[in-house]
Amino acid sequence: MKVTEAIVLELDRQGVAEAMANLEFAPAAMARAVVRAADGQAIHLFPNQR
Repeated sequence: MKVTEAIVLELDRQGVAEAMANLEFAPAAMARAVVRAADGQAIHLFPNQR
């Protein structure tokens, strides 16, 4: 999980985390995608455009 922690810290450093919070972004969805990617599953960035 070191990679995930580094990503979260970098997003926070760049202000992305605050911008996402202002847009009411659901971090749980991102967390699920990270876990699936770590398990080797393909992650669709734009699920409606397959």
